[in-house]
Amino acid sequence: GTLLATRNSIINKNRNPHLSQTEIETYLCDYLNLEKIIWINGDVPADETDGHVDGLACFIRPATVMASVTSNPNHPDYEVLQENLEILKMKYTEEHEWLRPDGDHVVVGVTQYAADQMGDVVFVELPDADTSVSKGDEIVVIESVKVASDILAPLDGTIVEVNPELGDSPDLINSDPLGGGWIFKMKLNDPGLLDGLMDEAAYNAMIA
Repeated sequence: GTLLATRNSIINKNRNPHLSQTEIETYLCDYLNLEKIIWINGDVPADETDGHVDGLACFIRPATVMASVTSNPNHPDYEVLQENLEILKMKYTEEHEWLRPDGDHVVVGVTQYAADQMGDVVFVELPDADTSVSKGDEIVVIESVKVASDILAPLDGTIVEVNPELGDSPDLINSDPLGGGWIFKMKLNDPGLLDGLMDEAAYNAMIA
């Protein structure tokens, strides 16, 4: 995953001010199986956090750190922190779909792993908006140069919007599957069921 911390708090936690930033990144990426570390500018002000946040907690519980600064739009890292908070909220299914909360709705797409397995996407058959679906319903067909794949409804709910860009640019599913290649939005009958889906760590373990 991608997590963040401040260099000062990490050094204080590890009690070794002689470690370089690269050495800290290498050690913690290996120890915590991270792909990337985002460094924020300076320490998080104590009065902006819900309790004390030390260096190692920045990595183990990054949402705590990000939430402490994302309420301030003037913070120099505001935009990147917002983006990473959204990533942390994402859930995954065994069918290689991701779900990202978006207000009262969830945005649904396919994972990078699924996109890579499909190959170059050439056509996407989308459902109609205002369609009620049940978990497991076949609601989207993605055609690639290799295979036609059915995308299933991840949970019970109603399709409220589809991605109009996929009509002319189905290849967005390959180039930006977690962003511009989103497929549809839905309103869940029971949003609490999201908690039963996999987080990023569990999904990565499944496909490893």
